[in-house]
Amino acid sequence: MKVFIHHRQKKETAIFEGARMRKTLKGACEAVGVEWVDSPHMDAEIAHFISPRDLHLARAEKERGSKIVVSAFYCESDPEACFFKETWTGNEKLSKKGRQMLEVADLILVPSEGLRRYLVSIGLQAKIDVLRPTVDLRRFSGPIQEAMIFPRYFTLPPNAKTVIATGSYADKKTLDFIKNVAKACPKIDFYFFGVFPKRDGFGLSRAVALVKKPKNLHLLRTVQDDIYRSGILNCLAYISNDSLRPDAIRSLEAFAAKRQVLVIGPARKKGENLLLEEGSTCFYFDDPEKMGKYLLTLYQGSAPSTIISAYKVAESHSLPYFGKKLKEEYESLIRE
Repeated sequence: MKVFIHHRQKKETAIFEGARMRKTLKGACEAVGVEWVDSPHMDAEIAHFISPRDLHLARAEKERGSKIVVSAFYCESDPEACFFKETWTGNEKLSKKGRQMLEVADLILVPSEGLRRYLVSIGLQAKIDVLRPTVDLRRFSGPIQEAMIFPRYFTLPPNAKTVIATGSYADKKTLDFIKNVAKACPKIDFYFFGVFPKRDGFGLSRAVALVKKPKNLHLLRTVQDDIYRSGILNCLAYISNDSLRPDAIRSLEAFAAKRQVLVIGPARKKGENLLLEEGSTCFYFDDPEKMGKYLLTLYQGSAPSTIISAYKVAESHSLPYFGKKLKEEYESLIRE
């Protein structure tokens, strides 16, 4: 069995969820002995896609006779790989291209039962299965030298405390929230790694974000994978910018790195987000001042923590389990 795994990636989005998901799928295949290729000209029986942006290639692979697998809703915080789009009312719905991509698929994989039921309710005819998101724990258990890459790269002083966040420079609401948190914590350095929205090749959105930002908030483009991973291993906390989205790849990585996860927004009802559970794997804050006060107590070493229970969740989402289930899905699809 040979699988073509594809996600068209811009260089500056290398740390974002689509790129991470592609690496995860390749790692899962290697863990269970499934051959993967990254060229559409290698006669693969299965073509596996992550983003609606690859619709044209998915259709071409279908015409060649490949079975099409689509992993949907794993990367909804990544503008290059999301299936939902935000409406003018602030709600989210499946994008037109997202639906077209799913209609091409022979098998759709989703991260939760709720999303499976949603796709059934809107009339998708393909087989739809739940495959929980995963994290490779080995990537976050390296030698202590790896954690020092980030401080050296940004020339941080010894014992500097940092907080990491990622997102889009189009997300003004999140950026304003993080600005206010940073103002409340002048002794902590905040690093926001962002991508630019469409039609913003000159970085105008970042220029707007730079206005009236506190000195301890650093607004940057995305960085290389080893630098970002070192940042997560080195930071005090990771801020998740959207509790409503069904994906949590970066939060899972923070769990695996044994770092505290904080979520912007009101706490969700129990079971609404199975990864980001208030008081179990993370803490929710809808007020930047309250998040700032919590970070100050975390800085002093006296704050409550969800790190241990969150790491157990990361262990339960391990790569070997994911790889085994993924191989079973591939084999079942080929037999049909």
